[in-house]
Amino acid sequence: MSYDLTSINLPVSKEEFHGLWCDPGLKVLGNAISKMSQLTHFSIDSSQTYMAGDESVSYLANGLSSLPRLVSLCLNFSMCKHLTDQSLGSIATVLRAHPQLVRLSLGLALKRITDLGVVRLSNELSGLFSLKDFTIELRGISDEGGCKLAEAISNLPALLILRLRFIRSAKITDQTLSWIATALRRRSTLEQLELQFSHQRGITDDGINEISRQLSQLFLLTSFNLSLPMCQQIEVAVLNIIESIQSLQQLRHVNLNFDQCYKTIDNLSMELSLIHI
Repeated sequence: MSYDLTSINLPVSKEEFHGLWCDPGLKVLGNAISKMSQLTHFSIDSSQTYMAGDESVSYLANGLSSLPRLVSLCLNFSMCKHLTDQSLGSIATVLRAHPQLVRLSLGLALKRITDLGVVRLSNELSGLFSLKDFTIELRGISDEGGCKLAEAISNLPALLILRLRFIRSAKITDQTLSWIATALRRRSTLEQLELQFSHQRGITDDGINEISRQLSQLFLLTSFNLSLPMCQQIEVAVLNIIESIQSLQQLRHVNLNFDQCYKTIDNLSMELSLIHI
């Protein structure tokens, strides 16, 4: 028996869904999903609970992998402190099964994941040739994972919207930013771009300047968000970023956050709305 549902959105809260968001509950959910042959969109947000383990994600991935029409997938596991690289491997199998994905959002700000898991995920990401909208949030990785992710992004020909968030505990440096700059050069048709590098001590003016040089070539960009809180090695590159975006005629919204990243100016934060007539 199959079901005619085309979309599922599951907000998972502490109070109501602990029974679902555990290994037995996710096994039942995964089995049910596998019968929903018309499903095109699936979203689950576990950001308010931490019950899931690797086995939970494996059950869910098995169900998602069997869906023939899936084009939109949003998985937020950012509070699931027990998840490891094994879960990223499970998610990678879902990506391999669905090269037709158009939208993908992954909340993976997990302390126990490593570069190994991100590399495996990135290998499958590079095969999503129809992907237009991609969001990912990571922590606890270094340049090995960051560079591989950026390389995968550079191979996404349909990409229009990109949100990259490297938050506290990620250990990336200018090397990752150089790969991101290369990805931006190859994805010059981007319309929306968000880059977040919070508490990254390995990022300096050199890395941000590489990003800045590519920004001026994103002629179709309408929205740009750059967040660099607590990146204390950043100084003059901020001015180069501002200069680069001033030449973008399609740009309509800019959000810049440089809190405590300047050596010379503390607590600088900007929110700009730019309207080109």
